[in-house]
Amino acid sequence: MEVVASAPGKVFVLGEYAVTLGAPAIVAASERRLSCRARSRAGRGRLTVTAGATRFEGDLHTDGVRGAFALDGVPPGCRFVVAAARSSAVTLDLRSRDVDLETWSELEAAGSRAKPGLGGSAAAVASTVAAMFALAGCETGAATRRQRLALGIAAHRAAQGGGSGGDVVAATYGGLSCIRGLDASAASNPTVDSLGDLDVRTVELPSALSIDVVASGSSASTGPRVARFLERARSPRTSRLVEAWVDGTGAAVEGFLAACGRGDAEGALRAVALARELLGRLGASAGIPVWSAGLRRACGVLAGRSGLEIKPSGAGGGDCAVALVRSGLRDELRAAWLERGLEPIGSAGAAPGVSVSIEREAARV
Repeated sequence: MEVVASAPGKVFVLGEYAVTLGAPAIVAASERRLSCRARSRAGRGRLTVTAGATRFEGDLHTDGVRGAFALDGVPPGCRFVVAAARSSAVTLDLRSRDVDLETWSELEAAGSRAKPGLGGSAAAVASTVAAMFALAGCETGAATRRQRLALGIAAHRAAQGGGSGGDVVAATYGGLSCIRGLDASAASNPTVDSLGDLDVRTVELPSALSIDVVASGSSASTGPRVARFLERARSPRTSRLVEAWVDGTGAAVEGFLAACGRGDAEGALRAVALARELLGRLGASAGIPVWSAGLRRACGVLAGRSGLEIKPSGAGGGDCAVALVRSGLRDELRAAWLERGLEPIGSAGAAPGVSVSIEREAARV
């Protein structure tokens, strides 16, 4: 049996960092995707993963879900796929199958070797979990989506060593979403219950606006920045400062949602401008290097023009920037980015979530 699943990349529009503490955030699915081809046959429970030039061979079925997250000896390029495949195999009780998985991606920026930060690891996890469910003959629709999301978040956190899981939500659900109550501590019990009070709601942009993404030209490591933020949140010296910052970010998210609800483009733009200002304050007050030279170039184009707000997306330090832009300005914005030596990498917020094709029969997940 052969299955092909694909999942979109993601960008954070508002609420990055604060989402790790359960605060609301806005995430958007990118139009670029990552795909996973899965083949299964009767066998002894072996797993083969091919991700570009990286290959792994080992056991598919492990002793419990926690065993699935023991990734010793798994090369970095395969860790997310292996964690997702093994945890799915335990959940689905795939003891007598051999599984071959192959992933390929269009998430990278074509003009740079630096990753743009579109959440390729989350897309790999989401597509792998969906493919495994399809191989097992499970319904891959809305009825299992929350279960697959729980598995995906747990696998992603295990392979990455932490993180909110918000990018897995974007890869699974697609579109433009508001996330609330994402508990970053529930990493080792991947059940629907482990998602706690997680709420995911679809957001509709005002018709005059769209979301565009640009690569900064340099890669950034999310983990150390998030770890420092959480350290500051726990420290008696800085916890009140972080709490106030999270409240401000939450106000920006709520302002954005209210503006979208009434179709108010200017209100949505003001909310993004506030979120950008708050990210800058976080860098200065918490010692987190958010801005890079590439991000300053990306966010500085068409300065002062109305109908446009650009900010770093995610943890900052590189990767990509996200723009909320009036549709009439989109072509001019992309041209301005190109003039500065930056690569536009498409739009976000309208792409579907995980999709699965099974022996030429397509089903939207």
